[in-house]
Amino acid sequence: MPLNLDLRQGAEDMGEKNTPRKGTPRVTREEVLKAFRGHFGEAPEFLVRTPGGVNLIGDHTDYNDGFVFPMTINRAVWMGVRGRKDGTVRVFYIDGDGGGRELSFDARKAPEKGRDAWFEYIRGCASALRQESESRGRTLSLTGFDAVLLSDIPQGIGLASSAALEVSALLAFDELGQLGFSKTEIAVLAQRADNRWIGTRRSVMDPAVCALGQAGKALLLDCSTLDAHFFDFFENGAAVVLSTDTPPSLGEAAYHERRKEYEAACEIFGLPSLRDATLEMLDAHQKDMPEVLFRRVRHVLAENMRTRAAAIAMEYNESHLFGTLMSESHFSIQYEFEASSPELDEICAIARAHPACLGARAMGGGFGGGAVALLYAAAAREFAASVSGQYREKTGKDIYTCICTPSDGAHVERL
Repeated sequence: MPLNLDLRQGAEDMGEKNTPRKGTPRVTREEVLKAFRGHFGEAPEFLVRTPGGVNLIGDHTDYNDGFVFPMTINRAVWMGVRGRKDGTVRVFYIDGDGGGRELSFDARKAPEKGRDAWFEYIRGCASALRQESESRGRTLSLTGFDAVLLSDIPQGIGLASSAALEVSALLAFDELGQLGFSKTEIAVLAQRADNRWIGTRRSVMDPAVCALGQAGKALLLDCSTLDAHFFDFFENGAAVVLSTDTPPSLGEAAYHERRKEYEAACEIFGLPSLRDATLEMLDAHQKDMPEVLFRRVRHVLAENMRTRAAAIAMEYNESHLFGTLMSESHFSIQYEFEASSPELDEICAIARAHPACLGARAMGGGFGGGAVALLYAAAAREFAASVSGQYREKTGKDIYTCICTPSDGAHVERL
């Protein structure tokens, strides 16, 4: 089913909150099967597994139609699914404490917005599918289903937990209705669900890596064309995610201010986005913009260059160069884009001081949340323990760490 790939639609928000399960226990295939049988009394027809993702480099380039370099992680949203004939979508969500809650809506009708945080992403996916169908002059009758939902993706630190949930829900609808969407189209629909239903201005990056990711590989994604190029992750390398125990939502207003600044810069350049802007163009227009806007734009243009350079570094297994680019990215986020925080700067400094660390940077939207470090895999556990201990001593905060391995992107397993 062809899809109109318009990536510039939506309202505003940051979007990485209120998704299932903040706890760290791993979810297994067997746990999902057992939970489905226990709640619904029979086996599911299929399982959907969608991993979260971490962006190694390329921040605030995505909504400027630039380049990002994410990879999937070995944490995921799981759904066990069985079709229904009455059009009801009934989902039993099991949280990290072992509790559960069931919610439902009628997929044969236009969904109405509710206040159930995690369930709104599923309603939003149904709405996005309906709108896509109506734009093509027909009404899509979505197939209902029973599902259990579990996730072991940590929330609030930029690991694409809500995008993974949306991709999982869309794959469930697609599988049951044989709708024929490609993984790229699924990613765009997830973005639309976020923009139009949840009310964010999220780019396509998060759902794209969740849907398209490959085991053992990182993904250079062109956010303008959605061209995706995969690179083998570093031999003997590891990516470690470090929370700061500070929520990124503290910086929502500043985040939206940055987006408005880029819109102003595009007007000065006479361009629809910063995709085609150059440093020479920026220098030529320096007198036409405030100094702070000049620095904001310089971050995006330099970050695009760093991201493409990082792809070359990974292609040739130059992990030291990649790590250096990551650290440079953080300093640009800190001083040019001004989207860091004292906690993010502290944890990145602690990480970089460790002898096994090759580079570290803030990730996600910034203004709190988490950081990601590149290091030698053999030292990953000791590194995580050391950084956690030093950060606790300096801030009094206990943090979450996650040693990340690129896993396969979203897929459906028929049983």
